[in-house]
Amino acid sequence: LTHAATGRPFATKYSQAVFGSERSTIDTAFPGDVIALVNAQALAVGDTLYDGPKVEFPPIPSFAPEHFVVARAVDAGKYKQFQRGIAQLDAEGVVQVLTSDVRGEQA
Repeated sequence: LTHAATGRPFATKYSQAVFGSERSTIDTAFPGDVIALVNAQALAVGDTLYDGPKVEFPPIPSFAPEHFVVARAVDAGKYKQFQRGIAQLDAEGVVQVLTSDVRGEQA
C-alpha cells in the first residue's frame, strides 16, 4: 500500500476489520470498509491508502463556522499542553481555530 499524501509505502501489519465491538484480522479491505491499523501515527482523518495506480480524492470540505467560543487555558502552567491540544483538534478538522489580528493567540 502507498500513503497518498507522502507517496511512501505504508505497512499494514495487524490490520483488523471493525464491526461494532467485534474485531477480526483481515488481509483485504474494500472501499467503505472500516478497518483498524495498529501504530498508524502517520495517518490522519481523510488520508488515502492505495494499491496500484495513484488515487486522489477531493479534500474534506470546510464550512463557515456557525458557533463561536473563546477558549483559554485555565492554568497558565498548562498553556503549552492546551495549545498542542487545540492544534491537534484543528489538524483533525474537529474545530476551526480563528485568531484575532489585534489580540493574537494569547487572547
